[in-house]
Amino acid sequence: FFRRPCGQVIRMRKGKITVRRELRQPDEFVKFSSRALAYVKQHPWHMAAVAGLFAVVFVGVTGGRAYIDHRGRQAALLLTDMVSAAPAEAGNGGWERVLPPAAELRERFGSTAPAALGAYVEGVARLRLKQYADARHAFTLAMDTGDAFLSGLSRVGMATASFEEGAW
Repeated sequence: FFRRPCGQVIRMRKGKITVRRELRQPDEFVKFSSRALAYVKQHPWHMAAVAGLFAVVFVGVTGGRAYIDHRGRQAALLLTDMVSAAPAEAGNGGWERVLPPAAELRERFGSTAPAALGAYVEGVARLRLKQYADARHAFTLAMDTGDAFLSGLSRVGMATASFEEGAW
């Protein structure tokens, strides 16, 4: 006879195992979780430091993404203002209304892609206003971003300004 820990008596037959071997060995998850809990209980300051580090990284990443999203929305609003201020027809005046949003875009966003696009639109506006030297300067600023398409458009704009001025 075999007696279980709870007191129940089990009959043993020859050659047959009544208690499974898996029940004799503790589960891997239970072993790992008990070791992890013992470590946490022994080293509470380590766990607090790790949790604090994760919190700082989480706040930093979340804050950085929020800041980048905010800057992107600001640039989109300024680009929308600038494009909506441009006249729809070539004979229609109003290219002067494009210049303030373009200047603000360049000042606030430095050498980013929205600032380069703003510089290009400013160059087009100054070209339409026959301010050829300022147009070439704006096209030069738009070329400095590294975007090949915008650089090509800016070169065409610079050539047009030079041709219109007669400096070709």
